[in-house]
Amino acid sequence: MYRIIAGISAIIRQVYLPNPFADLQWGVLINFLVEPILYRCTYLIVGLFYNRGEWPVLGSILYLFFYVLHIGLLKLWNIAGISIWTGSIFFISIY
Repeated sequence: MYRIIAGISAIIRQVYLPNPFADLQWGVLINFLVEPILYRCTYLIVGLFYNRGEWPVLGSILYLFFYVLHIGLLKLWNIAGISIWTGSIFFISIY
């Protein structure tokens, strides 16, 4: 069951979710640089609710949920016109 959920999650994350920085001039490059940070932040937040190895299906579903939430927040951030540096300093200060 875990492999099915993890596969569906990977397909949704890679194919169906938009690049939140697509509207920016260097959107592809920014996405390439931010993606590893986004994965790590999402993984850390899922770790607050889930202990690794207990229920892998739950972990995969939570990871997808929080990843979609982060992408949505980044998209709203981009639509609102907040500069990358202002937002970066804000998020670093929160974490």
